[in-house]
Amino acid sequence: MKTNYFFKHALIFGALFCLNGIFAQTAKTPNFVEVVKPVINGVDLLGAPIKEDFAFTFENAVSWGDYNNDGFLDVITVGVGNSWAKQTFLYKNNGDGTFTKVVTPFPNLEAGNATWFDYNNDGNLDLLLCGNDDIGPYTALYKNLGSGHNYDFEQVFDGSFEYVNNGGGNRANRYAIAGDIDNDGWADIYLQGQNASGRLSILYKNLKGKGFQKIDNPVNGTDPFIQLNAGSASFGDYDGDGYLDLLVNGYAAASATRTEGYVGALYKNNGNGTFAAPVTFDGTESGESAFCDYNNDGKLDYIVTGVGLNSGGWYWKSDLYENNGNGTFTLIPAAQNGMPNNKQETSIAWGDVNNDGYSDLLYMNADPNTIFLNNFGDQTFKRSDLVYTTPTGGTTAADFTYTGNQWGGSASLVDFDRDGNLDAITAAYGFAPRLMKNQLGTGILSNTAPTAPTNLKATIGSNGVVTFTWNASTDDTTLAEGLKYNLYVKQNGNDSVKIILPADLTTGRLKVNETLAPLVTTSYKISNLGGGSYTFGVQAIDNSKVASHFATAPFTVAPNALPTVDLNNIKVLTKGNVIQVNANEDVVGSVNVYDLRGLNIRKLTGKVNGSKVEVSAGIYIVKVTSGASTFVKKVVLN
Repeated sequence: MKTNYFFKHALIFGALFCLNGIFAQTAKTPNFVEVVKPVINGVDLLGAPIKEDFAFTFENAVSWGDYNNDGFLDVITVGVGNSWAKQTFLYKNNGDGTFTKVVTPFPNLEAGNATWFDYNNDGNLDLLLCGNDDIGPYTALYKNLGSGHNYDFEQVFDGSFEYVNNGGGNRANRYAIAGDIDNDGWADIYLQGQNASGRLSILYKNLKGKGFQKIDNPVNGTDPFIQLNAGSASFGDYDGDGYLDLLVNGYAAASATRTEGYVGALYKNNGNGTFAAPVTFDGTESGESAFCDYNNDGKLDYIVTGVGLNSGGWYWKSDLYENNGNGTFTLIPAAQNGMPNNKQETSIAWGDVNNDGYSDLLYMNADPNTIFLNNFGDQTFKRSDLVYTTPTGGTTAADFTYTGNQWGGSASLVDFDRDGNLDAITAAYGFAPRLMKNQLGTGILSNTAPTAPTNLKATIGSNGVVTFTWNASTDDTTLAEGLKYNLYVKQNGNDSVKIILPADLTTGRLKVNETLAPLVTTSYKISNLGGGSYTFGVQAIDNSKVASHFATAPFTVAPNALPTVDLNNIKVLTKGNVIQVNANEDVVGSVNVYDLRGLNIRKLTGKVNGSKVEVSAGIYIVKVTSGASTFVKKVVLN
């Protein structure tokens, strides 16, 4: 390793934000050491390891996940290399600061996206890949075959997903995400991008690991998402109701109600498998939007970066939206928050790098440079330049350092060496991915895991929904309000595990890094559990992405003893080509719509009240199920 300051030359932007308060605080600037040539590629004639850099790639998608369950996060890179050759590389983390390239069946892609998640709940990370191969747009899901097959991968559900890329040209590459949007214990997929048909934004419902169903009208059951490309997507529960909401940005296709142009949108999850009509904001392309509780108040805020267009022409932004707790957000623009407001494509990563309890920001941007933004939690950030080490054959410090003006790829904050402190990687246009180990710094103590939650309880409600609760954890740096949580449910005698974020149940170590969408409250609801004895576990996660061990507790769902729910007040209404189901607010279950052939054309789960399904003219059977109770009604749409 070559030692150097990763972040140095702190620059105070006093003119850009409130001077009172920023100077009352002291920024803790971490020192980093670049891991030079971290990839092992065989041995030389003397038996010494041959070391090399990660493969040079631009338009680079980078994603970290522990695919072989050894406790260390591995990394995949997807992009364009020398001579414009498309490439996809998986690097196994050896646990000693080095990596080994792994042979895989993955296609070589550009304009890519890589998403690790466990689609079939077998405890092994699977991989969703999107991008552009030699023919055109491409999307595929690869199943991890597990320890019995050396953690090899095979493609599954071929042709089940729309082929998409994000448009290339160094645009954002986090445009396909996974998360359980209906609390049934199975991770669903959202993706956006473009293909020969135009711009697309699609939700795929996970059919209990047996496949995925495309949901044509996820907005209130009647409308599609805004069709986007060139932007990014993020899941998070911004309103604290226990359901994942959706944050997106990008360039929108024209529709009957919208002109073509840049759009940002926040979709509230209705809790029944659909989303409310979006709240829109000034959107961007070639940048990312991401949730983060930047001020540790327990409410998710979000940031939007990239380039937009208004009456004055092109403009660049770094907008912070602070959650007011009532469904609204306050805009804090770059001129006030101290973030850059510069040109070139941007990638961002949140995480507490200096272990002061607040999530800092790694901001990869070519103009002026890739930088570290120290978060004070008070709407202000302090900048430090990002400096790389690269040997040139000289002997002076100048021969080993240069500023990091990368763009158009992926920035990640990740604890790759499992020491509890967030390291960094930048992978984009300009040079090979650079991996930096966090060496802490003056006044910075090593991070420790939060305490495990206590007082775990599982309550079987009258509507058949299991509600899990626990007492908040504590942490050495992150405030209790800022801690997040992960939860799993496992039926005794069954190997399948329903879990919010893939993690090792024994050690508590998280298996994913980029697609974190943890719980923001100390309660969670899940439905459709069959009779039997279960164990559930809960762990706390701090702002350095370090998780506690799981605290566990047993519970039992009585077999064949689902509660009887009063469905006498169910009303099924029709208007135009929409079927709407109204019920008491506390009724949770499923709404199924069948045609006269008996084909189930739509299923919604969760809250029954307000469920909407758009259909063509015809005769349909609507079936509502909650607990042991069933309601059936025939409807006719002319």
